[in-house]
Amino acid sequence: QIPVVSKKQNGMKVRAESVNEKALLQLSRKTRDPFYRLILDYREPSKMLGTYVGNIETMTGGFMPGSDGRVRADFTTRPANGQLSTRNGPPLQTAPAHGELAPAFQKCLVAAPGHVLVKGDYKSFHILTLGFEAGDAEYVRLARGDMHSFFTTQLLRLESADKLLAMDDAEMRERLKWWRKKPEAVYAGPKGRMLTFQEVRDQQSKPTILGMGLGLGAKRLWEENEDFIASKSVAEKLIDLWRGLFPLEVKYQRDIRQQAHEKHFLMSRYGFIRWFWNVVQWNAKWQRYEPGPDSESAISHYVQNDAFGHMRDKMLIAHERGWDERYWMTNNEHDALV
Repeated sequence: QIPVVSKKQNGMKVRAESVNEKALLQLSRKTRDPFYRLILDYREPSKMLGTYVGNIETMTGGFMPGSDGRVRADFTTRPANGQLSTRNGPPLQTAPAHGELAPAFQKCLVAAPGHVLVKGDYKSFHILTLGFEAGDAEYVRLARGDMHSFFTTQLLRLESADKLLAMDDAEMRERLKWWRKKPEAVYAGPKGRMLTFQEVRDQQSKPTILGMGLGLGAKRLWEENEDFIASKSVAEKLIDLWRGLFPLEVKYQRDIRQQAHEKHFLMSRYGFIRWFWNVVQWNAKWQRYEPGPDSESAISHYVQNDAFGHMRDKMLIAHERGWDERYWMTNNEHDALV
């Protein structure tokens, strides 16, 4: 079978043939045919060779360095969410960090003699900006502490939320750190496996928190984390828990989606505009409005642009003070500077 996925076309959701990872994983689950997994297994070294390594014989393509040993591309301001991107060269901001071959590739990125590479990023940045937009001081506080561990204690019913929030920041961090250090795999996971607190935190709570901040639905949350989230119904329970814990964020997302639906655009505080034509749509079968193809983009626009706009401001300050030249600032990777 050829994989088929939903995609946006002229503002409408349509079904189309695709060979992306999500579509191949869906068919792999459905048919249990090893063919689809083999495609994914082959794709990693193939993409590494073509996109990142380049042609060894012609010394072109990929991250192939120039005569001075450096790799270059043009940075652009194209993305509507305010994130920088590159063209006319390799994808400098997405150097592989995960997968079997990633460690070997990362070893190829070295500092000039007498220098070291330093990467600094913002902790839980999009969690922080969602709390900021929703006007929720507790959400901001948890973002600066350990939101994922806090959510895990609620998911596993280990601590009272009120009790944790009544602690001062240092005490709550220590308490959550104590839970993270427990090595026992005593929590039920998918396919009969038992998970540690850390595994539940990283593989269930973290994708839920990050996904909900950007308007992710239960189906996609499950499909993108099927090794640790057993089914769509489990994903729905994770989402319901998030909504119950954080009503201000739920209200913010509902309000901003309605605003995008009525105005057909959102303009951020940093001057980035994004247009929307199908934020909510009518379901004739159930006789109700439901999220449309633009729903996730509307919910995530301010959350993402606050982060990337703030990052740009800090880069401008670094430039005004001469830090970018003095300390050889070389790259902007998502929410990090190198």
